[in-house]
Amino acid sequence: MVTVYNSHPVETVAGDELTVLVEQVLHGESAGDAIVTVILCDHDEHQELHLKYLGHDYPTDVLAFSLGEGDQLEGEVYVDLDTARERHSEFESSFEMEVARYAIHGTLHLLGFDDHDSDSRSRMKTREDHYVNALAKRRSHGGTEP
Repeated sequence: MVTVYNSHPVETVAGDELTVLVEQVLHGESAGDAIVTVILCDHDEHQELHLKYLGHDYPTDVLAFSLGEGDQLEGEVYVDLDTARERHSEFESSFEMEVARYAIHGTLHLLGFDDHDSDSRSRMKTREDHYVNALAKRRSHGGTEP
C-alpha cells in the first residue's frame, strides 16, 4: 500500500500518479506487501527532519526512513518539493520528473539500496534510471504521469 501526503504550503503534485509510480518500483523490485508513505514537504520541514534524525545540518532532496522490523517493508519517503523546483532545470528535467526521481530514489533506499560508495551508487543509479526512463517513455507515448 502506498499513500502520498502533501504537507507543502504551496506546491502541488498529483498524488495518485506518484502512488502508481512507487507501486511500480515496489513491484519491479519484488517488495511484496509493502507499506510506503510519501510525504511531499518544503525546505524547512525537510531540513528539520534531516537534522533531527540524521544529525546533518544541510539540505538534501529526499529522505527515507525504514519503520518496519519484520519481513514486511514499511517506511516513509520525504521529498523536498522546493529542492525539486529549484534544481529540475539543472538536469534538463521537468519539476514533475524531478519529484518522480526523488520518490524513486527514496523508495530504492527503503528497499536496501544505498549510495555510500561508487559500486553501490552505480547499482542504485541504474535502477533509478530504469524507472525514470520507463516513466519518460510512458509520458512520451501519451500516458499520464507516471
